[in-house]
Amino acid sequence: MQKNPYSGKYIAFEGMDGCGKSTQSEKALRYMQANGEKAILVKEPNKQVFGGKLIYSLLFKEGPIGFSDMSSVMRQIHYFWNRMIHMTEVVIPALAKGINVLTDRCYTSVCLDVHQTGDLERLLAIQDYYFQTAGVPLIRPDWIIIYDLKPETALERLKKKSRRDFFEQPGKLLQTKMAYLEFAEKFPDFCRVVDASQDEDVVFSQFTRELLYQSFPLTGRKKESGGKDELSR
Repeated sequence: MQKNPYSGKYIAFEGMDGCGKSTQSEKALRYMQANGEKAILVKEPNKQVFGGKLIYSLLFKEGPIGFSDMSSVMRQIHYFWNRMIHMTEVVIPALAKGINVLTDRCYTSVCLDVHQTGDLERLLAIQDYYFQTAGVPLIRPDWIIIYDLKPETALERLKKKSRRDFFEQPGKLLQTKMAYLEFAEKFPDFCRVVDASQDEDVVFSQFTRELLYQSFPLTGRKKESGGKDELSR
């Protein structure tokens, strides 16, 4: 992976399923646009590029074969190919034009397939190999915000969905939580773990917006907590 070399900022919203990352990314987009920032919100996997629709089909096992029939590496290779096209056709062109890119998931989502010690390093290494072989730069987000909460809380939120995909199962949530915390500990310079157990508006005002303050020269900023940012600790 490489540091973002472009003028546009790149911020990722991550965490276990049910953590509220999608809601926070949508709030962030509206907030930035209201403050005059050029920004787009993208999502991984991208249904509109190579392999995206197949991934969603495999997630819900809509055909004879699903992700449940594959190894973690086989599953993630589908994401790697989709991510390479997405990076080339969507993310990099926007960043190069000075457009800020907010992404609902990024390469950090390999954490969804971490099951034991060593899996995280192994999947990240395989991903790097695929990108390098294809000659596609794997751009690291300027910030990766990881929304953390208890698996039980995430499961309660997921019950509201009409159906759950392969990764949204009760037995996987704790493993996913621990994998994201491991990733954040491994890359502290650009990862922030925030408490996502509170109301979505509270999470946004106390954490998401504070990180946006640090990343963008937004107009009308109001210093809170005596002028100290929540995420500067």
